[in-house]
Amino acid sequence: GYLVLTDMVWLQDDPPEEIYNYWQENNPNMPNKQQRLAEAQEAGYEMINHFSLSSDSWSEQYYQPLRKRIARLREELAWNEAAEKVFTLTEQEAEMYDRFGQWYGYEFILLRKTD
Repeated sequence: GYLVLTDMVWLQDDPPEEIYNYWQENNPNMPNKQQRLAEAQEAGYEMINHFSLSSDSWSEQYYQPLRKRIARLREELAWNEAAEKVFTLTEQEAEMYDRFGQWYGYEFILLRKTD
């Protein structure tokens, strides 16, 4: 059978300390792309194809609409402290991507079981 997955990975080695620390706090086991691809093959899968999702997918298709939605919801849910915390964390994540997105991303991986 086939397996399709996406996973957050480091796209480059030696990321700046600020973004490295951010992801250590939020996703401490994040591998680099080569590690994740090797793990898939070691688990008995043949690599059919893989690619990193584009920066446009992140910026234009994900974070830009999300920021607009947060702005609308922030007014609607101004009374909700929990919602405000989520909005703030989400905005922080988007800002980190704006500044450091070339260092990390989602890798889309298509595999086939070899057994």
